[in-house]
Amino acid sequence: MLLPRPGHRPDHLAVWLHNIRHLITADAAESPCPYVTEASDWPVRVDSRKPLDALQAQGVLPAMGAQPLGPSWPGNLRSFATIHEQCQHAIAPNTLPTDGAARAAG
Repeated sequence: MLLPRPGHRPDHLAVWLHNIRHLITADAAESPCPYVTEASDWPVRVDSRKPLDALQAQGVLPAMGAQPLGPSWPGNLRSFATIHEQCQHAIAPNTLPTDGAARAAG
């Protein structure tokens, strides 16, 4: 089954192989963490992952990473949430730019 899941671009697809309970995530999941260039992309990437986690895949093949991920791959999403929380904390007092364009211009 093809599943539309945003990655680096909004038109990426993931592939769910139901009979063997494996998932090919393309850029919807990357190991060890997703490539995100704009702060506004983060919630989209996290929300893109939630339906994939619900599949409870036995094996997950991300687009980037050294090896396939196993059934514990939702821990990968928890790591993303921790990174996001820490970044939001740093951005709140305006100590960091909120997007890559501002960073490049600075």
